[in-house]
Amino acid sequence: MKKWLSLTIVSSLLVALQVTFCFAKVAKLNPEILILNSYHLGYLWSDGEVNGIQSAIFRTLPEASITLEYMDTKRIPPDKSFKNLFALYKTKYQDRKFDLILPVDDNALSFLKKYRKDLFGEVPIVFCGVNNFKPEKIQGVEKVTGVTEIHRIGENFELLLSLHPRLKKVVVVTDVTPSGQISLHEVKAATPAFAGRLDFEYLEGLPLPQLQERLSGLDGDSVVFLLNYFRDREGNYYRPETVMPVISQASSAPVYCFSEFYMNYGATGGLINEGYPHGALAGQIALKVLAGENISKMVVHEGPMRPVFDYRQLTRFNLDVSRLPPEAQVLNRKEKDRKEVLILHSYEPEYSWSANIYKGMKEILDQRNDIGEIFVEFMDTKRYTNPAYYYQLYELYKKKYAHRQIDIVMVSDSNAFNFVRKFKNLLFKDTPVVFCGVNYLENLEAINQENTTGVMESLDIAGTIRTILAIHPETEKILVINDSTTTGQQMQKDVEKNILKIQGPPKFEYLSQLPMKDMLERLKNQDEKTVVLMLSFFRDGKNTRYPIKTSVSMITEACNRPVYGFIESFLDFGILGGSFALGRDQGRLAAGLATRILDGETAGDIPILQKHPYHFIFDNNVLKRFNIPGTALPAKSAIINEPTGFYYKYKRLVDIAVIVFMALVFLVIVQQLRLRREERKKTEFETAARTDGLTRTIPRNFFVPEVEAQIANCRAENKKLTLSYCDIDNLKSVNDTFGHREGDKYIVTMVEVIQSTIRACDRIYRMGGDEFMIVFADCCVNGAKNRLKDIHEKLANLNKQPNSRYDKGMSFGCAGFDPANPKTLDQLLEEADELMYREKNGNGFSQKS
Repeated sequence: MKKWLSLTIVSSLLVALQVTFCFAKVAKLNPEILILNSYHLGYLWSDGEVNGIQSAIFRTLPEASITLEYMDTKRIPPDKSFKNLFALYKTKYQDRKFDLILPVDDNALSFLKKYRKDLFGEVPIVFCGVNNFKPEKIQGVEKVTGVTEIHRIGENFELLLSLHPRLKKVVVVTDVTPSGQISLHEVKAATPAFAGRLDFEYLEGLPLPQLQERLSGLDGDSVVFLLNYFRDREGNYYRPETVMPVISQASSAPVYCFSEFYMNYGATGGLINEGYPHGALAGQIALKVLAGENISKMVVHEGPMRPVFDYRQLTRFNLDVSRLPPEAQVLNRKEKDRKEVLILHSYEPEYSWSANIYKGMKEILDQRNDIGEIFVEFMDTKRYTNPAYYYQLYELYKKKYAHRQIDIVMVSDSNAFNFVRKFKNLLFKDTPVVFCGVNYLENLEAINQENTTGVMESLDIAGTIRTILAIHPETEKILVINDSTTTGQQMQKDVEKNILKIQGPPKFEYLSQLPMKDMLERLKNQDEKTVVLMLSFFRDGKNTRYPIKTSVSMITEACNRPVYGFIESFLDFGILGGSFALGRDQGRLAAGLATRILDGETAGDIPILQKHPYHFIFDNNVLKRFNIPGTALPAKSAIINEPTGFYYKYKRLVDIAVIVFMALVFLVIVQQLRLRREERKKTEFETAARTDGLTRTIPRNFFVPEVEAQIANCRAENKKLTLSYCDIDNLKSVNDTFGHREGDKYIVTMVEVIQSTIRACDRIYRMGGDEFMIVFADCCVNGAKNRLKDIHEKLANLNKQPNSRYDKGMSFGCAGFDPANPKTLDQLLEEADELMYREKNGNGFSQKS
């Protein structure tokens, strides 16, 4: 298997290098190319081929013109569609000349074989995805080459035998489509090589209910090998992503395949064909043809395959992952009891509000030890607002996360929240959702019932206005800057509501729907009894969009009066200050709710938080610009951009003090180094006494007092502890066969395997020549056995290595200390020793040839 994988990689690299050389001298940089797709948009295999072709071509020829046609022959067979397609293409392309045509899969090549001359003349053809290509397929057609789809049926069956040592029967399932029948012919041609080893049963075109019934009663020594199932003998059409789960759930045996479109939907795996690398290889060959290389001298390449498996199905059927080929890709593998979190941000990562929300989330989530992966997406919806963009995001996330086992989805701000509510059942069905940074939600109880909770973001409008009036008691008018965005209009309504709570004379005047130029001119000459409050100005009256930094900086620089706000991302761009809700608080609160859900609570039972902290924050640079003293600010206000004034005022005295201090520090360091040198010598002596010279483990004489102390501690703190007696298998045989130096190396290797698997808090004691004791702290027997299972798996992989001269192994016996039913150390040792010898009885020495 490694051999064909290496040959495939080398072949693809050679083609790529040749393409690079050819295009150093290519003349036409904008060729006209036609891709003729046998099937329909959304069919994973051919979509992958098309993407691979386009990627290869556009990387070298970014100005190439590629036209794509979908023939839809999965759903409308060639005998019913070819004539109509010919008439359609005759009308569409009678005045169009192509430099190259790329047919994708068999039907497109068959169509061109029949109609190319009448439609396109002698345009060169580079095909891909054509099953079991033979020269007679293009007999009488010139200027043709490409990539053939080879299923390597025999290698797939050998792979099944390696995974299922007791396998006796393969049930082959296929449909009535031409490609299904071609694949069936391949299987029957491969079966004679397995005579006496495997029996084969063929199910051709069975209607789905009958197929489900037949597969539900398979024995444990059988597997299913699915070729195609698009159209049954009654004419019913099935999509891979809908039919594969049905077949998989019905089958009492693993279902294998060779096509990528069945993976992730219930197929266990196999030696898999993938459309993208097939298309990429065809695209590289196409570039050579376009560069002028003689197509008649080109060989047809075999498409690449690789072993791919679904961990969920391997687990379902208790299949040993260690039996998989080393180069196999395992999909949907997730560590036991590890949580996966997806965070969707509405905006871009440079937006400080989103960045601070993420920091707050991470601060809380990083405190957990059970988080496996955190996936983070920034949707960038401030800059991209077209509805089609949201659908493109859905398609992207569908590919990325539809088959991940996401435990919780966290979203920041309204756009991401609305996106998740719209697409949740398609992307994250039954997954709890926690939101933050969302304003103006109604009917919170109904949202709770959607398995959703979160943190509402509110704005301290009244607090900011009161602060303005406290700092500027002479204020008679507050100019409110706003735009026509949905957020801006809602904030204006909130301001109007809060005005009613304000006691005093200020008049509120709204500046909105102005072009930026007019807005800046209007702000230049305000009188001393006017203050400005900025709500939102991301889009001006001419519908021109501005980034936050640009918009806020332009307004604050132009305005001759202080500008206040309450949005965190406005800070540091000229805003004087206000009462702010901080993204970090939102993130921490949301992550706190997520933690409760990960610990077992239901999202719908956790009320949505409607209160959060506010912080008075002011910019020192702007305070100085308008001569506002710190005493005028509210108590406990935070000041940003505050200078380190003491140093600049007393720089000379500080420098002298630093020199004197450094001299004293130097003397202290010298003394400390002397003391540490003596302490290090003492420590090295104690460590040497406490460390076994060969294995670097703890010697036996430390075992009893240290473990007795641990047991006493466990009894006091009501904790468990597990001792595992370990004996290295067949050390004497290794010494006798290969010498004591190899025996020592064997011992060291076994200890390294143990140390790479156990936790930092666990300890290893060397009890004798080949006997060790592992002490698993704060761990029950089952937990210790899981670690020992991992050790056995590592040893199995070690024994598979080509340079392994003998089987390496260890035998273990576990005894657990439980405060509820305490045992003495002697009892634990006796129990662990007895269990170790029970396990050891089945192991024997095996020298490898």
